[in-house]
Amino acid sequence: AAGITQVMPAGNLTGGAMQKTMTVSANDSSTATFTGGSSSSVWPSIRWVGNTTDVEVKLQVGASSFVTLPGDGSTITIGTKSVYSNKSISSRGTVMMVVYIAASGSTTYNLRVLNATTSQTRVEGMLGDDGFSWSGLARWSAPTENNTATWPSTADSAIGVAAYKSKSNNTDINTFSGRGTRIDGARTVDVAAPGSTVYSIGLNTTYVGFGGTSSAGPHVAGAAALLLQADTTLRHRDVRRLLRAGAIADQYTGTVPNTTWGFGKLRINNAIGFITSTYEEQHLPLLISLDQNYPNPFNPSTTIQFELPTPGHVKLIVFDMLGREVRTLVDEHHSPGQQVVRFDAINLASGVYYYTLIRDGSVYTKRMLLLK
Repeated sequence: AAGITQVMPAGNLTGGAMQKTMTVSANDSSTATFTGGSSSSVWPSIRWVGNTTDVEVKLQVGASSFVTLPGDGSTITIGTKSVYSNKSISSRGTVMMVVYIAASGSTTYNLRVLNATTSQTRVEGMLGDDGFSWSGLARWSAPTENNTATWPSTADSAIGVAAYKSKSNNTDINTFSGRGTRIDGARTVDVAAPGSTVYSIGLNTTYVGFGGTSSAGPHVAGAAALLLQADTTLRHRDVRRLLRAGAIADQYTGTVPNTTWGFGKLRINNAIGFITSTYEEQHLPLLISLDQNYPNPFNPSTTIQFELPTPGHVKLIVFDMLGREVRTLVDEHHSPGQQVVRFDAINLASGVYYYTLIRDGSVYTKRMLLLK
């Protein structure tokens, strides 16, 4: 909001077995299993969008019975473990239940989430522990690796950075690079930069090698600094737009934007070229983007995200296969940035539908499938 450019690595959790995404049908439940490993304490957190009463969380410790977690800041005993739980909700309607299990050890835990609503609900679980290690500690037995981008790269205006291999013939995404969408369906990665292995000046001016999305972030921060030197009037959203416009796609990125690579691989010279070249500046893409809805197929609700580089009036309309308008989701003036819209099709029949974004005479359309 203050115009300060913020570059946030997307995190190194992919492959760490610490994330779990569950899609729970209406009035149904889903169970996920994790172990404490060699940790002394483990801290699961469970998130969903809606109300605090939409989801009930139960925990089973070893062979004990399932016990409902109160989420009121109290500590209860389940089996042989002391378990603390507290539930809170953000101003944008994201609920998080934080759980703390003392003396966790190698015990097996079953976490059951019950969806009390009439709509399909996405529930995310994340594990933390006192060991902070890649192996031997708290892990999901069947992790989900498609939504592993972590805070603070999930902040609304942060420039999210993925990491890719840079010192071999294979320049594919790093297996650890955070990816996927936020709990409300918003895409979190903007651009990818080299993440392994990067060489930097360490102690006594000797070169040291390091990797991770933490090493990818400085590339993008440096690019932002060069852009701001080239044009001191740039605002945060301008820097973000230029970095996206300069990024490239190749055999590894596939079609961009997507939730793994964002808009592609960082190319600083391309981004600066949009400023220094009069022709390119005049023809700088507006980069209005309309993302694929999530989940897809869906039943009965889904999330649609679009992004605007400048303020203006937009329409977001849903049509059936015959081209008949079935719902107007947006018809108003919007500020620039990411916009997230939820579409509830509870009264519609199964089938293919299309959603269309209209802005200044430009039309963007994508297909979605409702399965009931």
